[in-house]
Amino acid sequence: MGDGKGVERGISPQEAEEIGRILEKVGKRGPEPGSGGSAIGRWDPDSPGCRRSMIIAVALIVALFVLIFALCSGEDAVEVSTGDDITTELPVESSSTSSTSSSTKAPEPQPEPEPEPVSGPATTGDEVLDGILAVLGVAPEDEAAVKPIADDLEDLIDSIREILPAYQGRDVDIKRVIMMLLEGYEANPISSIRQIPAAFECGGTDPLVVCSDMVLDVPAGDLLIVAMEVDEAMPVASPDRSYVYAIVFDSDGAPENNWVFNPPFDFDFFQGTDLWYEAVYDHTTGGWGILLTQLNPDGSYPAELSPTAARVVIDGSWAVWFIPTSELVIYPAPLRVTAFGHDGLFSEDSRGGDVLGPDPTGPLGLPIVGTAVMTDG
Repeated sequence: MGDGKGVERGISPQEAEEIGRILEKVGKRGPEPGSGGSAIGRWDPDSPGCRRSMIIAVALIVALFVLIFALCSGEDAVEVSTGDDITTELPVESSSTSSTSSSTKAPEPQPEPEPEPVSGPATTGDEVLDGILAVLGVAPEDEAAVKPIADDLEDLIDSIREILPAYQGRDVDIKRVIMMLLEGYEANPISSIRQIPAAFECGGTDPLVVCSDMVLDVPAGDLLIVAMEVDEAMPVASPDRSYVYAIVFDSDGAPENNWVFNPPFDFDFFQGTDLWYEAVYDHTTGGWGILLTQLNPDGSYPAELSPTAARVVIDGSWAVWFIPTSELVIYPAPLRVTAFGHDGLFSEDSRGGDVLGPDPTGPLGLPIVGTAVMTDG
C-alpha cells in the first residue's frame, strides 16, 4: 500500500487510482502504477497545490448550487466566490426586470402642456351688462379693460350735509361703475357707431332706451361707455317718485365756469361741473328723457338745454351711457356719477341719493377706462 498515507487518511487504493487518472488528464500525475510506487503515494493531499485544487472544486460545486437556487427564486443578481480574491456578479432575469444588466427605466410620463390663453374680447362678468354691450356688438378688449370702481353701499346723502336723506332706496345706492372707450368705428362698416340707432332705438322698452327730445345722430368718432350699477333694479315707472341718474363733467377743465352750490345745498351733487347728462324719470308725466345742460361761460344756468347724440340704456340695476367724446371740449374730462330720488319737487322729506365716492365736495375723478372693441357677433 506504498507509504500508507492513503490508508491513514481513509482513501482506498481504488479511489487513489481514480484520482490519479483524473490528475493525469490535467498533467499533474506521477508515474504509472507499478513503476516504482503507488499513485496515492506520490499525490500528497497536504500539498498546497492539492489543497487549492480541492478548494476550487468545492467552491465550484457550491457556486453551482447557489446559481440554481437564484434562478429558481428570481433574484436580480448573485455574488459567487470562487476563491479568496475572485468575485463575480451574475445577473438573473426576473419577472420585474429586463434580461440585460444595463436595463434602462421607462421614461416617466410628462404633463400635458397647458393651453395658451386665447386672446380676444373678454366679458365684464355681469350677464345683464354683457347683454347690453352685445346688442351693439361691443365687448371689453381683455380682462384689463374691465376696471370696476366700487362704491360703498348704504352711504346715501341729502343735498344738505347736515340732513339725513329721507329717501334711502337701494335703487339710488351706487354699487359700482365700469367705463370703456370704443374707438375707430368708421374704419369698418360692421363696427360703425351709426349702428347705435338700430341697436338702441330711442323709446325702446326691452331694454329701456332713453334719448333727448333733441336727439342727434351719433357721429363717427370715439364713444365713452359709462355703466353704473345700483344695489336694486332701477324703476321703469313709479306712481309717486321721480329719479335722476346722471353723469356730470368738467368738460373743459376750467374751474371758473363750473357750478357753485346755492346755500344751504352744500352737498349739491353737480357742484364743480359744467356739463350735465341726466337721465330723468318724471312720475307726473310718466316719461323718461335725457337732459343735457351746458353751463354758460360764467357758470350760470343756461336758458336752453342742448341737443345730444347720447343714449342711456336701462336694464335691471344697470344704466349704461353711450356718450360721444366729441361733445366734450377735452377728453378725458373729469366726471362724477350720481343717482337721486325725490317726489318731483325735491322736497326735503322725500329726497335722497348717492354719488360715486364719499360725497360731492371731493375732487372729480378722471375716467378710469379700458378699451372696448367691436365683436363679430
